[in-house]
Amino acid sequence: MARKHRLKYRRHRVKREHGLLPGLAPVLEEIARHPAVKSIIPARINSAIAGSRVQLSWKYKTPTGVKLLAKSGGGVQEIFVVTNEPEELREFINGL
Repeated sequence: MARKHRLKYRRHRVKREHGLLPGLAPVLEEIARHPAVKSIIPARINSAIAGSRVQLSWKYKTPTGVKLLAKSGGGVQEIFVVTNEPEELREFINGL
């Protein structure tokens, strides 16, 4: 029973604790399909200069994977990706 509750906020390896920027969900789900990705954890949304389409940029490696920054629709959101292969993921993201 506890396992079901813990997974309540995940969909396709993307944690759903915070909201997502407009248009970001399909991008994150595409990244989550990569075999090197274990989990994607979006953080809170902060305001930014308005923009229309999702822009994803690589920030840096973390002890558990990588930090990305997403901008869309006047907001900016940190995205943490859990992976053992950050460079392979970087190449994949650059190809999106």
